[in-house]
Amino acid sequence: MERKCSGDRGRDVDARYYGRRFRRERTLGINRASVRGRRGGMAADRTALLAIEHVRREFVANVSHELRTPLSAIKLMLETVLISDDDAEARTLFLPQVAAKSTG
Repeated sequence: MERKCSGDRGRDVDARYYGRRFRRERTLGINRASVRGRRGGMAADRTALLAIEHVRREFVANVSHELRTPLSAIKLMLETVLISDDDAEARTLFLPQVAAKSTG
């Protein structure tokens, strides 16, 4: 079993283990406490929660990348048009592409 401590003074612990029945990694959130001089604790399966958090992080990263790519191309084309003030060829080449990329 692998332990990864987090929280205040090591009271909250994530423990990873491979289940005997289904042979897959599980993550337990273990909260230790002392009540009226007695020690106790509670464990909760956090495997699904951690999987959902991982999917959310991947989704946000993918959306961010998909938004950034066309914006970078639009910015580059607009900078080219702005640099070449009197170049009609640059405007006729890049401005329709900017319009097409900005509408989807």
